[in-house]
Amino acid sequence: MAPFTRNRRAAAAFVTLATALSGCGGGDDSTGSSSEDAATPAPTPAETAAPASGGGGGVPVTEKEWAVGAPASGKAGKVTFTVKNAGQVPHELVVIKTDKKAGDLGSDQADVAGKVGEAEDISPGESKDLSVTLKPGHYALICNLPGHYKQADGTGMFADFDVR
Repeated sequence: MAPFTRNRRAAAAFVTLATALSGCGGGDDSTGSSSEDAATPAPTPAETAAPASGGGGGVPVTEKEWAVGAPASGKAGKVTFTVKNAGQVPHELVVIKTDKKAGDLGSDQADVAGKVGEAEDISPGESKDLSVTLKPGHYALICNLPGHYKQADGTGMFADFDVR
């Protein structure tokens, strides 16, 4: 067999194997490189109730008009929030250490005393990572852009996050 033919067969076998393996894995993509479109809804509390890992772990957060979907808890240590804007307008994520519930920090905009980090200017369809070191306690995850934090009906862009 000629070297050229052997190389073509080897290349074809490699492409076939790589294609087959690319469908394996089933893990979630917490790098923010998801191909979801901007109409993807935020996760429901039932979908996000599993504890997130701390100490270098990733916490997926999905924002859209007018909700924040995030796990309810995580471990203390370095945490990276991967924030996906699944909405139609820009959003941000502010992480605040507080004893108050996330929805009780103000009206149109929240009091950000206790802020430990912020990911700003997240365009529709974009993802950003926010790495912070969290101590045990209660945190609020909010979008504090004017009119985003809290709506007249009491809903809004906030979620409680407990760290153990």
